[in-house]
Amino acid sequence: MELMIENLSKQYKDKWAVNHFSVSINQGVYGLLGPNGAGKSTLMRMMADILKPTAGRILLDERDIHLMGDEYRDMLGYLPQNFGAYKNFTVHRFLLYIAALKGIGRKAAEQKIDRLLKFVNLEDVKSKKIRALSGGMKQRIGIAQALLNDPSILILDEPTSGLDPNERVRFRNLLSEISSEKIVLLSTHIVSDVEYIAKDVIVMKQGQLLRQAPSAELAQEIKGKVWSVRIPEIRLAELKQKYVIGNILRHQNGIEVRVLSEEAPLPDAVAVDPDLEDYYLYHFGEEAGRNGTFSA
Repeated sequence: MELMIENLSKQYKDKWAVNHFSVSINQGVYGLLGPNGAGKSTLMRMMADILKPTAGRILLDERDIHLMGDEYRDMLGYLPQNFGAYKNFTVHRFLLYIAALKGIGRKAAEQKIDRLLKFVNLEDVKSKKIRALSGGMKQRIGIAQALLNDPSILILDEPTSGLDPNERVRFRNLLSEISSEKIVLLSTHIVSDVEYIAKDVIVMKQGQLLRQAPSAELAQEIKGKVWSVRIPEIRLAELKQKYVIGNILRHQNGIEVRVLSEEAPLPDAVAVDPDLEDYYLYHFGEEAGRNGTFSA
């Protein structure tokens, strides 16, 4: 199974949210990274066939998904970034309603709902109205509804928002388990959600494809540009004015700062192995500038 995106573009008035975007994916988990406004949600809505592109097309095994219509949507599980649910429905009733919309019979739906509520840890609140639940619980309902029809293609826009660390790990493990038989596209701002399970990371910038590669390969592209240095805390503001700063660890006699820079920021700075978070900061850090380079 192959999902191919060919020169996909979406224009809103004078702004191109997605601009000549092309990528090919097959079974496995793919992470979609990029800053706010990069076009991730617009891309995913077009992949879910709920938004028509201005130009380009999306093919599933060489067939246009728009022409496939219901056949494609029956294979799809989708969680939008701003997931909404009927607040006066109970959790169980809402999932039954979504199952009916997806053409799942009552008996099969009951079995799937019980299994999914156990997975998302909502068994104890299945009879509660959605309006009484926390934001994290509502997000878990969104994950459950996306999985109801056992989709072959799973498109998830910020699915771990509001989940606690244990729930995020459980969710990542599930995606890893099912991904051998599914195409899974996961958009997130939490880099660790894709760093360890994604087959490839797809990086978007200003509506275009910046890079597609395994996370380890992306990290190695900035080798020699990530440094660790210990400084007195009073010097942190000075360092922030000149460089993109990653993690900061406080010690009894100062702080240890992770710095992204083309050259050593200070004489006693030590080069360290980069990771995917460093790669993200290199291209999208607030002080990095538009071209992803750094000043010394």
